Amino acid sequence: MATEWQKLSCSTCGGALEYKGELLVCKYCKSTYEVKEDVPEDLIIQLNGANVDKNRFRFDDALEKYSLILKSYPDNAEANWGAFLCSYGIIYEEDYNGEYKPTCHRLSERPVEKSPYYAKLTGNQKQRAQEIETLRQRILAETKNIPPYDVFICYKQNQERGGVSVPTREAKWARDAYETLTRQGLRVFYAEKSLAGSNADYEPHIYAALRSAKLMFVLTTSLDNLHSVWVANEWKRYVSYIRAGENKTVRVVYDSIEPYDLPKELQAKQAIDQDGDWLGAMNAAVAEIFQKAPSVEKRRTYEEKTYTKKQVQGVQVQKRELQTFEKTAIPASESTQLKTAESMMSVGEYKGAMNILRGVIAANRACTRAYLDLFFCENECGAHEGFFTSAKKPVADFKNYEAALASATDAEKTRILNILYTRACTTPQVETFEEFIALPGVTDSQINDLQGKAYAAAAANLDETLFASVIKTVGDTDTYVAYNFGMGKALAKKTPKLAIEYFNHVLAVDEGHKSAMLYKLMAEKGATTLPQLYAILLNSGDFSRIENIYEYGYYAELTQGLFDAVLGALEDTRNTAKALKLADFVLSVLPERMNAVYATYLDLLKGKLLKKGQYAAAVKYIDRKLAFDANDDNAYFEKVLAKNKTGDVLQLAKIVDTVMEDEDYLNAVNARAKNQPDEADNLYMQVYKKLVFAKKKIAEHNFPLESYKQIYAPTVSEFLAIKDEDMEKFF
Repeated sequence: MATEWQKLSCSTCGGALEYKGELLVCKYCKSTYEVKEDVPEDLIIQLNGANVDKNRFRFDDALEKYSLILKSYPDNAEANWGAFLCSYGIIYEEDYNGEYKPTCHRLSERPVEKSPYYAKLTGNQKQRAQEIETLRQRILAETKNIPPYDVFICYKQNQERGGVSVPTREAKWARDAYETLTRQGLRVFYAEKSLAGSNADYEPHIYAALRSAKLMFVLTTSLDNLHSVWVANEWKRYVSYIRAGENKTVRVVYDSIEPYDLPKELQAKQAIDQDGDWLGAMNAAVAEIFQKAPSVEKRRTYEEKTYTKKQVQGVQVQKRELQTFEKTAIPASESTQLKTAESMMSVGEYKGAMNILRGVIAANRACTRAYLDLFFCENECGAHEGFFTSAKKPVADFKNYEAALASATDAEKTRILNILYTRACTTPQVETFEEFIALPGVTDSQINDLQGKAYAAAAANLDETLFASVIKTVGDTDTYVAYNFGMGKALAKKTPKLAIEYFNHVLAVDEGHKSAMLYKLMAEKGATTLPQLYAILLNSGDFSRIENIYEYGYYAELTQGLFDAVLGALEDTRNTAKALKLADFVLSVLPERMNAVYATYLDLLKGKLLKKGQYAAAVKYIDRKLAFDANDDNAYFEKVLAKNKTGDVLQLAKIVDTVMEDEDYLNAVNARAKNQPDEADNLYMQVYKKLVFAKKKIAEHNFPLESYKQIYAPTVSEFLAIKDEDMEKFF
């Protein structure tokens, strides 16, 4: 039985083992294994399976397998060693000297000798465990130098597509989430940023972030991505802290999966549907956990209306009753006559062909082929059905087509129905659509497919007649809403009055359809694009018409567009009053769950006003920001600039003697100290020292600061980036 050990794969590198005396030695990494007992073959198979999971970084899966082995073989050294490695996230990787060294992928605070698996290890394994302990202590020491995080974003960055690694959808979400959350002053762990450059040794950083973050957002579009090695490694570790009683929260942002399909560890957590206002929901979670202060100015509150969509009842299509035919004896000349008629049809001699075909039908009332050929003749489509299916001319009369269908065998009926179905799909027209859906034998799937194609053609060609035929057959509310909304959008540019009728159809059954409200407003205002609408609203100064949209919930696209119009209007100082009126409206309608967006808009607004020299207005919005976040050190500093009627930091050199007496400057210094307690030299003290230096150089050279144009530094970072020698040179 001892030979069974040779079938074991190396737990270090996965290689094959061979006997060297009484020891087994890996052919590749030279790891040694003591053979002290006979083992059954099934144990080796189980160990190899667990080793494979471990070496693929699936530590939880591997640990589960090792634990099952230990239930039957509690003293087995290899199972204990494998479980030990998993609990510390250890993988052996080859270095540049060809030696296999332990690397840590899930740091533990437990010393190795306290591990429940340590006592059952062999002497050699315990020796290797001490190497792991040295590594563990080094990494743990490194984590103490990493500032704490507030939020951890867990997601899969890349995926294979066609043999090429491309970013996932979650990667874009993660970037948007990172930018939104960092604007709130939160420290966010986002792998693309947090593990870049000097943070390439990622485990200390990941561990520190997992331990310190109060909130984790798990982003996923598939269960495969959710269970990918590094994503699962992060959220499972975080969930284990919650399970242990730590005050942490996890939220899942999902799309393309159902919440009840999430792993059981995540199912109990509040999930966020990415298809909705997911950033708003994310900000609400942040506000709840970090208790961000609300704004002070009066903001509108809306009680979101609740309603039930009305059920649409489509017109019941009346199926045609086709005539029946009695089979008669087939004349011997029938086949010859049909061939002659079809030859004439192929060269466009339709009148002569029709005379022959009518004679055939007079002799045989059940001749399917003659009826079908006669139908083709009437439509001048030759003798081949392909000519008919690609024709564009409307069909005036289906009498002979129906006779062909009524006299056909079951096999022939399928082919004949398909001829009209193909024509109706290829060139959707009212006549073919209404004829086909009324025929017996047509399936529901064919009708649904044809409805979609006919609707698309109607919207593309602005064919209201075809649309009217389609919509009266639709009995599903969601489809009814989608079709009417699409037709309204299609008509809006050319005939806005007609478009309004279709938007009204939508709102009659779905009164909370925010897009229909918005596009109806566009049509009423004569705007064909959203930017046009924003410009019209800006100039009118009357915003009451759009408030009802907010009563049905926050409409992100509308608000973003309106605020973009504000920023654009501020480029022209003649529009400042109008722009700020619209800005106040936009800020007032933002619900409190959108506080992060509110703060972002304030930042953008005060920055633009400073740049444009609108200092009094800038102070107004800076004060709003400080009321919202009393620890915003940058806002205090911007207020100092605005009060001194400048957007250039260097201009403060004129008042540097008294700047430290300015309450807002001192607030900036103190807020910075609170926000960045580990900063060696307070940012605003650095600014102060550089301003003192600048004033000294100005005095030495009797240089008028007002004419100083060589270096323009509107921000703190740009000001501090000016080298002393450059300042010396210009002065």
